[in-house]
Amino acid sequence: MKLKVSAMAVAGGVVLGGVIFLLTLSARIGGHGQHLALLQSLFWHYTISFRGTLIGGAYGFVCGFVGGGVFAWIYNLIAGEAKAS
Repeated sequence: MKLKVSAMAVAGGVVLGGVIFLLTLSARIGGHGQHLALLQSLFWHYTISFRGTLIGGAYGFVCGFVGGGVFAWIYNLIAGEAKAS
């Protein structure tokens, strides 16, 4: 079975972007989230704020998009080699 690289990339982007968006939003509302401040070293202009939810969501979408696409591509490579043998 082969994976659609484009579908996996979009799914990974939506999931990771949504997770970072919701975690930042809950940290902002709840007043916790010092551990999320570590993302500031990875994502430029990211803060634990309402603006940071949008920035973190966008960065999360991009990272998830790339990660999901690469995962599906590698999976298809391995699955194709396994079928050939």
